[in-house]
Amino acid sequence: MAAWFEWEYAPGASWGYDPTAVGWSDEDGFDSPEQAATQGFPSQFVRVESVQYHPDGNHAVVELMTNEEPDLYPYTVHCARDPSGRWHELAGHN
Repeated sequence: MAAWFEWEYAPGASWGYDPTAVGWSDEDGFDSPEQAATQGFPSQFVRVESVQYHPDGNHAVVELMTNEEPDLYPYTVHCARDPSGRWHELAGHN
């Protein structure tokens, strides 16, 4: 893997990280970026609004809506696929 990954996934919105600093063995991972992004949220308080994949297919940005109507709270999660093909949440922010 490259020493640094950076992606402008929307105009003015970018994400970067050092792939060599990720400890993939710390968790099992998930089948999809949606599963990785929503883990830890009670299902009634989260919904996936969109998923955008990087052209390399190993990175994704998942846009969530959290909380309940009418007080929905947008939350963005950055995910990456490990060498075995499992997805992990790397960072999240509002």
